[in-house]
Amino acid sequence: MPHPVLHPATQMTQLSGDRLQLRGVDIHVTLRDRNGALREVLASCDGTRSREAIVAIAAREFAKDEIHGLLDVLVAQNFVVEEDISFGLEPLVHYTDVIRRRLSPLDEDIPTAVGGPKTVGLFGTGIVAESVAKRVATIGWNVVRQPDDMADLGLLLAVSDNYDHRFFRGINCRAVERGRPLLIGGMDQNRIHLGPFVLPGATACFECFYHRSRA
Repeated sequence: MPHPVLHPATQMTQLSGDRLQLRGVDIHVTLRDRNGALREVLASCDGTRSREAIVAIAAREFAKDEIHGLLDVLVAQNFVVEEDISFGLEPLVHYTDVIRRRLSPLDEDIPTAVGGPKTVGLFGTGIVAESVAKRVATIGWNVVRQPDDMADLGLLLAVSDNYDHRFFRGINCRAVERGRPLLIGGMDQNRIHLGPFVLPGATACFECFYHRSRA
């Protein structure tokens, strides 16, 4: 089983006394944090430790079955993830490959030496961005992280750990202005969302999608 890791959307706030507030996707709770043990458990959910190792860390303050119960609740509420989310990114990587191959004839005027059809510009930080960067590279595409110049890029990818609409709208605006194709992907709780795909001059853009989804 993958090692427990905090969901990218989880935020911790220390309140007065021994209270700790957790905020996630569409949920927030306030818990008592006896001697800082809860914060220590959450800090240990960094993807490098097994569940048993995390339980052992907190065993000096809580019984082991209490820690297992706490982790079960945190996973159920999506504050902590025990699944390998990179598996859910396979469709995004697959469609990146398909789109790039189909767009290649459109990019013949872009010198491959400075980018061209084999180069993908990746915008975003966090778990999803790191996983996408590694996996796209394995299918033979060059990946440029956070590029300032889009002119020489064959495809743009904008990814976010929490499907950040404001971030996507900003990248969409730049992509449309420069006529660069854009594929968007993000994570909502423990689900991966793919799309829309924006081909300036041929499809609707993310701004259109954003307003229609709220109409």
